[in-house]
Amino acid sequence: MIAPSTYYAAKSRPPSARAQRDVALLAHIKRVHKDSGEVYGARKVWLQLRRDGVPAALVHGGAADAPGRAGGGAARPRQADHDPRG
Repeated sequence: MIAPSTYYAAKSRPPSARAQRDVALLAHIKRVHKDSGEVYGARKVWLQLRRDGVPAALVHGGAADAPGRAGGGAARPRQADHDPRG
């Protein structure tokens, strides 16, 4: 639990520089993906961004693993293909 004043102080702050860069990068990613006929995956989008001079890191996992996205953000343990006890 945090104090209400702390919550409202954080909520009223302007977006950080990182958040602003993320918004701009997402716009570039969406443009490249749309221009490709929505067929480019993460690697090809990243390569096109590099060709366009847009600094971006290739992060494996894609947008579905991004925090704040449906179904993403938390790592889930891989299910074993067999019972490790026997």
